[in-house]
Amino acid sequence: MEDIIDIYPPIYRNPNNIIAILITIFITILVIVGIYFIIKYIRKKKGYKTPKQKYEICLTDFLELQNKEEEISSKEFTVKLNSIFKEYLATIYSSKLLSTTPEELYAKLEEKGLSNDRLKNFIINDLQVAKYGHGLLSRENKDQGIKECVEAVTFIYNKEQKSD
Repeated sequence: MEDIIDIYPPIYRNPNNIIAILITIFITILVIVGIYFIIKYIRKKKGYKTPKQKYEICLTDFLELQNKEEEISSKEFTVKLNSIFKEYLATIYSSKLLSTTPEELYAKLEEKGLSNDRLKNFIINDLQVAKYGHGLLSRENKDQGIKECVEAVTFIYNKEQKSD
């Protein structure tokens, strides 16, 4: 009886095939590394920011608002506070949040698992233009409003960090 010979021998028996496989693996690794650096470059060029950078920018905006020496009307203050808060949320979640009412905003945050009584009170009550009355805003009210906004942003940031 004749020996049965495999007409397709295993790949490792031929040294040329091993070299071809190693070259293929090496080229695949190079392509993956290349794609990684291209994505990194594009993100850097587009100004991609990490959640921590977004949070720090938001806090800087609050600090600038707080340190403004000029008198500010309560309406202007509330609009700026609202704008900073919503812009932070829009960078994290969706730009659609910029045009929502406080009630809709809180409902969307609740859907994402971000709800507590302080946050609800802040969004529903403190982001309303009528909250601080009319006329010029006192320094105490200004500081209190910014403090509450920073606490709300910090709460959201911390929740997001835990979920990642």
